[in-house]
Amino acid sequence: MTALIVGGDYVESLRKAMSARGMERIEHWNGRKPGDLHKTLPKGTELIVILYDFLSHRMLKKVNADAADSGIPIIHCRRSLGQLCRKLDELDADGNFSVKNGLGKRDCALCMEMTRKGDSTQGACG
Repeated sequence: MTALIVGGDYVESLRKAMSARGMERIEHWNGRKPGDLHKTLPKGTELIVILYDFLSHRMLKKVNADAADSGIPIIHCRRSLGQLCRKLDELDADGNFSVKNGLGKRDCALCMEMTRKGDSTQGACG
């Protein structure tokens, strides 16, 4: 499964959480380069995550329109691991997005590890 993260600069923790949920290929566009407005969605993209607190309005409109034309589900969130995990769980519950390895809200290994280490800045999924 291919996913696209649009916006933000440091998305490694988000990549890890998405990878733990069965996404094999995760691309990232920071959306700050002028040429980003001319990019086309990667082939096989099945999910788009838009980090709206680090994105221009023009880029947001472009990606929303491209996703709507292609019928690709979109998650809009801040650059927050906990919020992303909750939004992924909402899509799972609606049946719009299938998780390969069957992880649920409380099973995200990355979130559980961060909680064990006492990292409260990122938060846990559930």
